[in-house]
Amino acid sequence: MKKFYLPLLIVVALLFSNYSYGQKEAKYLMYKAHTYVDNKERQVEAFDTYVKAMRVAKKRKLVKEIARGMHTCALYLGQEASQFKDKNDPNAGDRYAKSWEAFKTGEKRLSKKQINPYVMYVASMTAFELDKEKEAQPYLEYLKQRNYGKAKVYVMLASSYQKTNPKQATSVLKEGLSKYPNNKELIAYSKNYLNSQDW
Repeated sequence: MKKFYLPLLIVVALLFSNYSYGQKEAKYLMYKAHTYVDNKERQVEAFDTYVKAMRVAKKRKLVKEIARGMHTCALYLGQEASQFKDKNDPNAGDRYAKSWEAFKTGEKRLSKKQINPYVMYVASMTAFELDKEKEAQPYLEYLKQRNYGKAKVYVMLASSYQKTNPKQATSVLKEGLSKYPNNKELIAYSKNYLNSQDW
């Protein structure tokens, strides 16, 4: 009987040591990525490092912390992409794509309530830049329910529904105008869109 238990204990000990090493490696990679994330020249490297950390992380708390790091990375990459776009830099598209990938990867490990609304807002704008308006809809609906982003969220949401669900777009604009009747962007968008629709 003792001969049977000894190999079993060795296997359990090896599995535990591999698990512990994996968590240490994940923490090391995560902290490494944290140091890169606000450095413009290393933001893509930060994302790649978060991905490596996520692969080996097992503890739920650690996984969520890495996911939040990915969302910080998505935020910085999205902002950098907007700056590139303003300068007509050809790297803007690549940065938008990386930002969206970082957001979606982190999102898989977090509930909507655990996602920073500003990160969700920037991710929605990134989705528009990548012609993924439909994918932005659940985030924009969530932000609208939380009264985050004000009139801009209504404009973006209506725009995302414009081609696929005109009635929903009209409904969103009416709701937006009732809340923000003096917002110039919302008024201008509504005039262009609603004049051709049946109220």
